Amino acid sequence: MFSDNLQNVLNNPNAIQGLQQAARFGASASYEQQPANVRARVRALKNLHLQTLEIEKKYFQEVHALECKYEKLYEPLMKKRADIVTGRHEPSGKETEFKEELDEQAVNNNVDNSIKGIPDFWLTVFKNVDKIASVISEEDEKILKHLVDVRLNMIENPMGFELEFEFEQNNYFDNKILKKSYKLANEIDKESPFSYEGPEVVDCQGTEIKWKSDEVNPTKSVQQKLKKNKTKGTVRKVQEEVEEESFFNFFNPPKVPNPQSEDEYDEEVRLLLEEDFEIGETLRQAVLHEAVLCYTGEAIIDEEYDLYDEMDEDSDEDEPQRTRGKGKRPNPKGCPQQWIHKLSLKLKANFFSF
Repeated sequence: MFSDNLQNVLNNPNAIQGLQQAARFGASASYEQQPANVRARVRALKNLHLQTLEIEKKYFQEVHALECKYEKLYEPLMKKRADIVTGRHEPSGKETEFKEELDEQAVNNNVDNSIKGIPDFWLTVFKNVDKIASVISEEDEKILKHLVDVRLNMIENPMGFELEFEFEQNNYFDNKILKKSYKLANEIDKESPFSYEGPEVVDCQGTEIKWKSDEVNPTKSVQQKLKKNKTKGTVRKVQEEVEEESFFNFFNPPKVPNPQSEDEYDEEVRLLLEEDFEIGETLRQAVLHEAVLCYTGEAIIDEEYDLYDEMDEDSDEDEPQRTRGKGKRPNPKGCPQQWIHKLSLKLKANFFSF
């Protein structure tokens, strides 16, 4: 019976056309067939929706302004953290009082006064975050041992943020501080207003690294290859510069495509930018505020762009409790962790539609 009905549908041109429209437009396929006065009411609803988007736009602006305000309140605490990490300040008394659940058999109770601050703090933090660890090479690790502080500067107008990486003097580059900045736009596209989902990344730029020599630059390598002369048939050695995977490529991102431009960007560029934004947001939203928990391994920041995941309900009760973003820090609609995730999705949909 079912096969007979299916065959009747397939033999009916009008039915096929209806199925094609439904596949293309979904539940709205019948909208054009509604009476004119009903469609007029729907258009009125769309105008109401446009007004809600204007309110949502203002909401996102205020969320960003609020984040800028509170980031300034964090600054004294972040400075003190840097002082402890670098050894400029030695905590004592109540500063060091904190109840921890540690494996007593594994705890080292010795005191080593030759150690200054917390060695390799930021390198350890980065290696404990999958999204960042995946782009750190062995050569990068040697350089990141000299990283002494990472800071966040929120920019209210124009909307954006900047990451600062401070390094001690080293044998790799002359820069003391490397910066990475992101510019956001919070505008409703007049041509496609219903695509609005919040702020978008419209530009990102990094500091040009002044490497002391090509030999210590982990982003490039020189390889020798044999090249044959087609005319003479002779073979000679040539040197070719090859780009290498490195954390320090983060400071030299591809140019963000202009959505109004007709220029197309290939898949490789799209993936590079996507990874760049995810690393920047992982640093901004999770790592910088929870660096100590990343250092100890208590904060688990997933490799997926949804920064946090729920604790496994079936996890061993004897295992030390590890903190996650959810539950610890409420995330209502519109909080930065959520709208920047939507930002990434929107970028994929709008900037890279070929």
